[in-house]
Amino acid sequence: MREVREHRPLRDDQFLDSFGLTEFTSEESAESLIKRTFEFTAGGIAVLDIVGRIVCVNPAFARMLEYSERELVGKSYEEITYEEDRRKSRDSFSRLFTDDPGYQDVIKRYMKKSGSPIWVQLTCCLVRNRDGEVRYVITQVQDVTKLKSFVLAQKDQALLQQSTFFRQVIDINPHFIFAKDRDGRFTLVNQAVADAYGVTVEELTGKTDAHFNPVTAEVEHFRNDDLEVMERRKEKLITEERLTDAHGRVRYLQTVKRPIVDGDGIARQVLGVATDITEQKRSEEERLRLEDQLRNVQRLESLGLLAGGVAHDFNNILTGMIGNLELARKAVGEDSPATARLQQIEIGAKRASDLVKQLLAYAGRGRVDPEPVDITGVFSEMTALLGSVVGQNVKLEFALEGSLPLVRADITQIRQIVMNLIANAADAMDGKTGRVLVSTKVHRGSRELFRDSFIEVAKPGGMFVCVSVEDNGCGMNSETVARIFDPFYTTKVRGRGLGLAAVLGIVRAHGGTIKVTSEVGVGSRFEFFVPIDETVVAPLDHVSSAPEEWRGQGTVLVVDDEPVIRELVRTVFEERGFSVLEAEDGEQGLELFKKRTSEIAFIFLDTEMPVMSGRDMYRELRELPNPIPVLFSSGFTEETALSDLLGERQHFIQKPFPLTALAEKAREILQR
Repeated sequence: MREVREHRPLRDDQFLDSFGLTEFTSEESAESLIKRTFEFTAGGIAVLDIVGRIVCVNPAFARMLEYSERELVGKSYEEITYEEDRRKSRDSFSRLFTDDPGYQDVIKRYMKKSGSPIWVQLTCCLVRNRDGEVRYVITQVQDVTKLKSFVLAQKDQALLQQSTFFRQVIDINPHFIFAKDRDGRFTLVNQAVADAYGVTVEELTGKTDAHFNPVTAEVEHFRNDDLEVMERRKEKLITEERLTDAHGRVRYLQTVKRPIVDGDGIARQVLGVATDITEQKRSEEERLRLEDQLRNVQRLESLGLLAGGVAHDFNNILTGMIGNLELARKAVGEDSPATARLQQIEIGAKRASDLVKQLLAYAGRGRVDPEPVDITGVFSEMTALLGSVVGQNVKLEFALEGSLPLVRADITQIRQIVMNLIANAADAMDGKTGRVLVSTKVHRGSRELFRDSFIEVAKPGGMFVCVSVEDNGCGMNSETVARIFDPFYTTKVRGRGLGLAAVLGIVRAHGGTIKVTSEVGVGSRFEFFVPIDETVVAPLDHVSSAPEEWRGQGTVLVVDDEPVIRELVRTVFEERGFSVLEAEDGEQGLELFKKRTSEIAFIFLDTEMPVMSGRDMYRELRELPNPIPVLFSSGFTEETALSDLLGERQHFIQKPFPLTALAEKAREILQR
């Protein structure tokens, strides 16, 4: 330890010794010169002992600090050093004794007697005796406060310019740029972040996400990521995160976060840059939605083709069954014991026919007989019937608009949609008490409205009547909703599973669409949309007269590949007085017609046959000089079966058909 002595003012010989001038003690002029130089020097001078206590000071130094010389003697240099500079000053004083050559320049702050700081430049050196021992430290002090203030002002101006430039750089950047401390407070934000939260940069700085974001889950997610990055001192990429902005809109961000590590190795802040990927995400979602919709359309189209093909073939079979049943009942008479059995067979055949109609409806090939329809009126007519469908445990409620525009639709098929949807809603209660709400409304269509619909709408911007059937039953998960319109798919213990499949086909045939919203344990809502045709007007009432019995003459050419149907049709026409020629395909039919053209009154022509179809035979017939009436027949609807003969259609009857209807068609042809 250095020796600490009592401090008294230096004697003349001590003063001279401190400057190494003892050899001039005999010379009065040298002593006087040194003392005068010390007292009248404009710069401050202080002499310190080896532990840093002031031994003596000149008047300039005392004036500089607003002390008297006597007040300063005995004080440690630390006592007059500005508090924030003391550590640095101690280090400098210690190095003075260890570094060679024992000389040092230091800029620091002293503290005046009044307590205000003063910037000084110190030049320090060691004074040794003849034996080389350090006796004193002489410090020359220059007041550089004005110079320092000027330099600081210049530096502040440069920093301000740099800060302004930096602010402009980050504010022009559309990405979110921010820094946060360990408490989650923003220490830096750019304008993009402030705009997202609907505040200014100044208002956001010093605050946390929680001050402006009401979504707790998002705030906690940001906080956890920030702390993780600072604790692990490792950069992190967040590929997707949500941010709810000041307008309540959900935005999606891709964020990179990096720790800001101080000199002591501790990360006290995190720096983040986030890119708004909302539009890219929505575009990707839209692409996936369109791909899914395309797959759905292709799947439904494939199933529709399959269902249509099955329905067509089945209708051919049913035509023979139903027709022969009619003939059999007529042959045995009403008193025959077999009549009751034949009636049961006929009932089964008609149920099978209804099933085929549902298949055709699903395939979009069902027959549509459009007429002006008031949707509200449909519900008014069916109120009692619908009440019996839902049962006593389900409350059926209506919220119907009173003056809906008319739509052009097949009223029978609209009733079928209503019945199926309400029956489906009632089944969703699973025997428990529940509620079914049926409502109607007019909507202006849009791509956004039909985003999640099951059918692509050709003209989504038109006006539509919307019928909504909503229940509070068991609900469905997304997998069930995706398959709900598949034919024969059902979640019920009983049932054919064709009701909703037929609904989809009917809606599609009417140029509309359907949407389904469902949540397990909450319920489901089915909405079907039918386009409004502003040219539709209400029909006039008319009374139709029943057809009279009649008989014909001449020859009918029957062309069909099914022997049962040829035999059945021949029987009907022969009973009405016609002669019948038969052919099993278009080529045979064409040959017969060319040979016996003069005696043929009209042709019964199946559209679908091997070798040559009925449509191809018809194209050959129209090239001949003498046109002849044709009665087309098919298991498909007229629109489907004769889609490539638009504007040239003759008469048409769909299989299966009652024998009386076939006879009536023959009369229409001959009386036309």
